[in-house]
Amino acid sequence: MALPDGLRISITPPELELIASHQLIEIVPLISMEKTAFISGAYGPLRPPNKATVPIWMAVNLKAKKKCHIIAPAWLNVDDLENPDKLRSLLKDLREARQAKSRDGLQSLDHSELSVSRPPD
Repeated sequence: MALPDGLRISITPPELELIASHQLIEIVPLISMEKTAFISGAYGPLRPPNKATVPIWMAVNLKAKKKCHIIAPAWLNVDDLENPDKLRSLLKDLREARQAKSRDGLQSLDHSELSVSRPPD
């Protein structure tokens, strides 16, 4: 149940996700598809290698099925960042830290019981 407008402080994360999923984005389809009607509107036709504009939810769905390439929007450009090399370095560090945690977790698996054993306190 939604709260009355007077009690709402801000938009919730699920509401933001819903709003963002309807934003239009360009794709390069890898399949042909006629114009298709959805509740939110009609999209298509899709004809490779011509670009098409579809909502993000549709682009993500097609990308997951390997049926399109998503074209990054103009505002999502690494060159516009003040220090792209530092950002790349930080992202690499984050990825390496996550991989190290995964390796440590796999080493603590008790293979005879297929359960995770806790380290001593």
